[in-house]
Amino acid sequence: MARVRGIDIADRDGLVAAVGTLLDRDTRAVAAALADLTEKRDKAAAELSFELAGQLQAEIEGLGWITAEQKVTVHGCADAIAYGWRDGVLVRLDICAGRLVEWTQRSCGEDTARERIAATPYEWHAFTERNARLAALLVGRQRPEKNS
Repeated sequence: MARVRGIDIADRDGLVAAVGTLLDRDTRAVAAALADLTEKRDKAAAELSFELAGQLQAEIEGLGWITAEQKVTVHGCADAIAYGWRDGVLVRLDICAGRLVEWTQRSCGEDTARERIAATPYEWHAFTERNARLAALLVGRQRPEKNS
């Protein structure tokens, strides 16, 4: 397949290095890759190649997901329990030595959730909030937000 796309074995090291910089979340490399994919997507759409444009959009979203900030492991973090809440859904994350080891959710009132969230380590707040929002969406208690 690589040969069909004009890629030679001599290109291997450069491609491996480029992928490595993306996986390392190098901001310039990620921005350049996103700009390249966006330009290709827009060109495909302008040429009415909607299937290709859709595939490129999926690649843009995948690259965004793969290069997003990761919070399943926080180095130097002690054992903890972290909570997030949204629209009646409480998400609990059990953390051992900075690593997420268990995830649960249940229905919960806002007052009870507020106490638990207050005890959540700061470095886990954004992550638990995103997960609570997703959990509420999945159980049908929240409408999707635009641009989120």
